[in-house]
Amino acid sequence: MTKKIKALALSRVQNYWYRQGFIKYFFVVFLLGFGYRIVTINQLDANGISVQEKGSIQASKEFEKKARRGDILDRNGEVLASNLILKKVNLDPTLVQPYFIPVLAKALNMPESKLNHKIKEKLSRKAGRKNLIIKKDLRLTDPILINIDQLGETQLDFCRAKSNINKTSFINKIWKKIQASIESNINIASKNQTIEDIKKPYVLAKGDIECDKGYEKKKEKIKGVALQEDTRRYYPKSASMSPLIGRINADKIGVSGIEGEFESILAGQDGLSQLSFGQNSKISYFNPAVTNKLKHGQNIELTIDANIQFHAYAAIKKSVDYHEADSGSAIILAKNGDVLAMVNYPAADPNNKTIYNPKH
Repeated sequence: MTKKIKALALSRVQNYWYRQGFIKYFFVVFLLGFGYRIVTINQLDANGISVQEKGSIQASKEFEKKARRGDILDRNGEVLASNLILKKVNLDPTLVQPYFIPVLAKALNMPESKLNHKIKEKLSRKAGRKNLIIKKDLRLTDPILINIDQLGETQLDFCRAKSNINKTSFINKIWKKIQASIESNINIASKNQTIEDIKKPYVLAKGDIECDKGYEKKKEKIKGVALQEDTRRYYPKSASMSPLIGRINADKIGVSGIEGEFESILAGQDGLSQLSFGQNSKISYFNPAVTNKLKHGQNIELTIDANIQFHAYAAIKKSVDYHEADSGSAIILAKNGDVLAMVNYPAADPNNKTIYNPKH
């Protein structure tokens, strides 16, 4: 009996040492594998870019400040060309919730079908899907700006389908988070989905209406809508100054007249600064390194007198119409040689790009 007890105790002790040895070897192998993985990740290339380079890129951000274009003035300081401060509405279609589209369309004062079409068209592209200028050239008093501001601060009630997943299960909680993440990044341009399909689980709850069985009420704010500053070149003297002052193109670069001749002076230089952070960086993340210094465009003052220019233009226009001529021109000089007026007719209003004629 005593021998059996000793043998049983010895076998237990031996099994204990075997188990302990197995655990030690397991942890050694685990640490070796973990260390090997660290080395491979450190040297991993993703699309031709190492992880270190990718991390460096993600830890840096560039900020661009647009230079303000200079004004063009007459000899008395009267403005002949200036910049109107406007606003534009920029949408990120990958973030805008589909069930907010009817409310957003109403705020933008446009049909819901048109907004749906523009979003679907933008999302179908491979590049540039995150920027959709849906409204531009909005004056600061435009009602659309007020609507967007109010919409951004408003929380709307929605009835959303309840999940049948057991909330007490740890795995199910993780699964629920994954589902929430997927829902927040829904791509409404999917080949097998339409906007109407995605909107099905969501029903707008107006006022204090209770949700139907199987739905729960949720409060959300709209995402992916931004108001951005914009400018537009404005010519107060209209057609009377058009051939002399010239125009800028869609890229806001002077292409004719004074605008084109003195482009480098009027345009200035956009500012570019970079925020970066790295192990070897001694510069704080909050102290950006300036790549290009911001330089606003300079004003140009002409010898032209706006009043004389206007009357000269009116006289030439009247004469051309009376004689049924093709065109007419006039130059008025001061005694010292200063050009007080330089007019041509016909001439197009530079504020209306739809009637531009290069011959003028």
